[in-house]
Formats: sequence, structure tokens, C-alpha cells
Amino acid sequence: MNLLAAACVTGAAAPQQLAVTSVDPPSWWVGHSWNPVQVLVGGSGLSGARLVSTTPGVTVERQRVNDAGTYLLAYARIGADARPGRATFRVEGPRGTATAALDLLAPVAREGRFRGLDTTDVVYLIMPDRFADGDPSNNGQTEVDGLPVRSRPRGYHGGDLKGITKRLPYLAELGVTTVWFTPIYDNDDAEADYHGYHATDFYAVEERFGTMADLRELVETAHRLGMKVMQDQVANHTGPTHPWIASPPTPTWLNGTPEEHLDNPYKIESLITPDGDPAVRRATLEGWFANRLPDLNQNDPDAAHYLIQNSLWWIGATGIDAIRQDTLPYAPRSYWAAWTKAVEAEHPRFTILGEVFGYTPEAVSFFQGGVARDGIDTGVDQLFDFPLGFAIVGYFSRRGTADEVAKVLASDRLYASTSALVPFVGNHDTQRAITLLNGDPKALRLAHVAVMTMRGIPQIYYGDEIGMPGGGDPDNRRDFPGGFAGDPRNGFTAEGRTEQQQLTFENLKRMLALRKAHPALRAGTTRVLVAAGPVLAYLREAEGERALVAFNSSDVEVAVEVDLAGTFPDGATLGDALSGMTVPVGGGKATFRLGPQSAVVLFSSHQNRPR
Repeated sequence: MNLLAAACVTGAAAPQQLAVTSVDPPSWWVGHSWNPVQVLVGGSGLSGARLVSTTPGVTVERQRVNDAGTYLLAYARIGADARPGRATFRVEGPRGTATAALDLLAPVAREGRFRGLDTTDVVYLIMPDRFADGDPSNNGQTEVDGLPVRSRPRGYHGGDLKGITKRLPYLAELGVTTVWFTPIYDNDDAEADYHGYHATDFYAVEERFGTMADLRELVETAHRLGMKVMQDQVANHTGPTHPWIASPPTPTWLNGTPEEHLDNPYKIESLITPDGDPAVRRATLEGWFANRLPDLNQNDPDAAHYLIQNSLWWIGATGIDAIRQDTLPYAPRSYWAAWTKAVEAEHPRFTILGEVFGYTPEAVSFFQGGVARDGIDTGVDQLFDFPLGFAIVGYFSRRGTADEVAKVLASDRLYASTSALVPFVGNHDTQRAITLLNGDPKALRLAHVAVMTMRGIPQIYYGDEIGMPGGGDPDNRRDFPGGFAGDPRNGFTAEGRTEQQQLTFENLKRMLALRKAHPALRAGTTRVLVAAGPVLAYLREAEGERALVAFNSSDVEVAVEVDLAGTFPDGATLGDALSGMTVPVGGGKATFRLGPQSAVVLFSSHQNRPR
């Protein structure tokens, strides 16, 4: 934590002598498309001060100081004649002078970086604190008390970036192509900050997770292994102890104050209907999460500039390939349009994956880019498919029906692109998939078959590959077995898994390989053919290849008859890539039996082997 943050948190009076304690951003690039660069100088005694460039090629265009004299906000243009090196500024004011600086870097290196996601990818979500401890030395190096206590469900447990890096070969073996980890911003190290969503410094890595060098090593190692990296970012809110709370850089930097603010009702439905209640709409966009997480005001142009610039800095500084943007609906869609435009201008192949925790396709599709809704195209490439995930879990848990899955898929017409959707059956904000599936590992394996044969880019939550259980937050965020010293079992190895865990792991690994081998499973169209009782069957088709996928969610064998007119010709033989079973096609139909809790993935006989 910097000195300014410490002063704000403790309530200590700021000294009157002019002093500089922080500069955001710490660095920028010559030749970057984002120009001018906002320079936010934090300190004390800044009232009446001005920023003066002392570096050739760098000019200060406009600036302002907040009423408390704790922030000087300026815009510096990096000219075409600027050269890499140290850009310095003089801070002059009635209470003295000081210096500020940021590093000017050579143009951003692009080879093998910023690659974006596509339907050949499979995303694996990790909570760094709960996955693996690769560097025990950072466990006690905090602003508060010593080592993590793993018995505290909401405390730090010791996982870190090096732990993820060391386990990348394990993920490559499973078939994962993209690693997504929850935020690694510096947090306040309070009891519940392990998840990373309570930022106190948007330009620093949480020291319990490691350093910027550790983060770069993770990205570079992943790239060498042919994998991609997605960073979790948060533009909607800050942590409750961020220094901005006590002293915002502008009067409208935040929506409200700790003493007077709206409480977010999470009613995104109010945003997608023109006749929504204006008061509910405003609270949804401006309300504080959990009535305590300060809401950033993206309608403040200076705050918006800061947040866009921050995203661009993390991309350029690390070489990541995608961003998962948290709580997307709760910031104005006009802001996302500006944000995605800025990212695309600098990194055309980069991917933005938005979290819209919605229960219906109508709600989720409203936020996808590619279509101007209410005159605004958010430009957001991809969205998590919460509705499909809920329907899949409902079907295999038997609390829902196959028809509910079919109804979600029938709403695909609402999306600008269904190949850009990300289906899943569990993440860090839901109960664990196997827990939702009544603790049944067979049901979990079927759900994984479904997710890996659906359109879009599938996502796996760490530990689901071995069927880790867990109820609501924080029970759904248990430590991965074997990731920490002294663990009795090591889920990263076949020898350390139980029989059921190994079956679940091998099933998912096989499905990832099958999906990689067959374009029909990762691209193209989806057509539901049967959705009745316990049976769900659908046809996937792409690049001249067809796959018939069918499930029986019940405990008894069932007969299945599928109309294949216009798809597979009479006389064709379909082979199941899972069991080797063959099914003849005749009279425009395929008729076969499905055993209890089973699935088939059927291809024409010449297509049913991984290529």
C-alpha cells in the first residue's frame, strides 16, 4: 500500500507540505494509439499546483487538482519525437515543488501476444489463492499479520501466480488452451479480500500473489506451451478501502459516498426494457455492490479515461490475450462502447469476455456487441452463457427438463454471434457443479459432455475436472488438493485421485480431445432433434462434418428415435466416439438404445476418430 493509501485508511491528516507519493500509470509506450495519457499524481499539499513536463516530446495539455489537494490529474501528450526513457515532470505549487515521472517504453511488442479467443479454445478458471502455492515466501509478506490460515473459509490460503505457472503442464495435458484467473490487483489484505475483487491499487499486483515479474513469467510460459491467458478486470467498482473513497480525484469520480449512496438491486432487466423503472435503472447502474463496494462513475470522463487506460496498460505490460470483464451490465453501455473501441484500436485480435449474470437469453444478448441496441453497440465480443449453463445443470440434476435446454438454444437467434458465447456448468459465483448435480459424478460427466459438444467456447472451473464439491460462497472456492504443502492427496496426478475423480478427469480429457479433433463440435450450427422426457439429442454441423449428440439423463435404459432426414443418408453407419457403438441409418431415421445416464457422440464411420 502506498503512503497516500495508508493516510486515507487510517484517517491521518495529510501534511501541508507538497509531496508526491504515487503516479498512475507507472509507464507508457511511445507510438501508442491511446494519446494523450492521463497522469494521475497522488500526494499531499497539491492545492494550486501544476504539472510541468521537463522531457522533450512530452507536453501537458490540461490539468486539475481536487479540492483536498491529494490528486493532480493531468493529460500528457506523447509526441512523435518522444523517445523511450524516463519522462519527468516538475510539480510546482504554493507549498513547494516535487518531481513525478513515468517510464516511456519502446512500442509494444506484438509477436505471439494479444491473440484473442476463438472456438478452438477451452477456458480454465482459477482463483489464484486457492489453486496452488508456488512460492511460500510471499505468504507472510503483507501489510497485516503473518502466514495464511487455510481453515478460514474467507481468508488467504497461500496460492499464487507461481503456483499457476508450475501447473500449466497439467492444464496442457488436460487439453486446456486458455487460463483465466480472478483479479490480481493489490487488495487491502482484509479477511475477505483473497478473491481479488476489492482493489486498492489498479496498477499493482497483490503481493500475496507475487510480483509483476511473476505475472509476466506466467504469461510467457503459457505462450511457450501454446496456451493463452485471460485477465479478470473490474471497472465497475473498487474495494471499500481504496484511497479514492476518502478523497476522490474529481467530485464525480464515484457514484455516491460511504455515507450516502444507492444500494445496487442487481436488476439488469430494468436496463433492457424501455419502460423500466428509472429509479431501479439508476440504482442498478450507480448502486454500490453489497451496499459497501464503491461504484465507479464511468460517466465522469476523467474516471472513464483512467479505467480505459488502465486496461490498455495491463494488456501492453503483460502480453495477455483476453480480458474477462466483471459485472458488465452495471456500467453504462456507452462506456463499454468507448472501452472496446480503444482496446480494438491498439489490439485488433484481442478478446473481451463480459460477465452478464442473467437467467434469460433476452437479458444476456442485450449486452453483446455486433448489434446496436438503443443506438449503442457495446463492442463486447463474447459473453458467458449463464442461461444455457443453468439449463444444462437443471436437466442433468433432473430438477429441469431437456425441453428447457432446447428452449435456450432456440433463443440463439437473439445473439449477434453464438460462436462467441461461453457455456459452462460452474464458476466461482455458483455452487460447485457436482453439488448442484446432487453429488452425482455420472451427472457431472454427462454435463461435461454437453458443454464440450455445444456451440461456443467452453469454460471449466478449477477442480471440476475431478469433481470437487462445494456449496455457496466461499465453500465453492475450496483449495485444489495437492496444491499446498501437507495436502494428503494430490489431485494433479492420477495416483492422487480417487477412482471417481480419475473417471471424471479422463472423461473431460477425452471430450477436450474429441472437440479439438472435430470441427462439428466446436463450430457451425446446432439443431435440437429430440427434447422429450429424459432424452436430449441435437445435431452439430460445420465444415461438411456432422455430429449427432444424444443423452439419457434417467436411471433406466431408453429407446431413442431421431429423424435424420436431410442429414445422414440412408445406409450410413454412425459410430459413437465414446463407446464404439454403431448405429445404422434407415428410412431417414436412427433408432438406438441409450443406457442409464449415458451419452453418445455419433459421426459417420469415417469421421468418428480423432484426427
